[in-house]
Amino acid sequence: KNIENLLSRTDAIEKYDFNQAHVEALYGGINLPVVTLTEALNRFWDYTKDRILKKNERQVRKWKNPRIKAIRNFSTLLGNKPLSDLTRDDVINFRDWWITNIQEEGYVAASANKDLVHVKNIIETVNDNLKPNLDTTHLLKKITLDENDSQTRPPFTTNHILEILLVENHLSELTSDEKWFLY
Repeated sequence: KNIENLLSRTDAIEKYDFNQAHVEALYGGINLPVVTLTEALNRFWDYTKDRILKKNERQVRKWKNPRIKAIRNFSTLLGNKPLSDLTRDDVINFRDWWITNIQEEGYVAASANKDLVHVKNIIETVNDNLKPNLDTTHLLKKITLDENDSQTRPPFTTNHILEILLVENHLSELTSDEKWFLY
């Protein structure tokens, strides 16, 4: 099979007018770039420019910050590893780190899942664009946590609305439209 592969590469070289760099790449003489976790995040920004086209500066910042946080958490735990060295155990260790934070620090599964989904999206996007041939299907399979701990915010009580929110001196700085909206 390796000989067939080499022969097909040779046929491609003869068929097309390749430069020296193309020939080296076809024969496997050029290594794939080593992309670390933090470098993956920088490349992710380049690959996802279309996602922020219509966002203002504040919206871009709000879009970027959770992804920066997710990669920072992931690389703090694992070190600034090259993507090619990531293993399923690394991903499971990150998931377990979040489970420990939920148990000991009072975080909720939704917080963990945000990090896990952002890391997954960044790795998949970079893998799709650079083609380092990571098996992301296995690497990132079923990493999110069950969110059965989700909490709903209790509604305001009638007393709170009447005695605090709708007290006229609290509304003095609002425009009449804002007051009508609140009512």
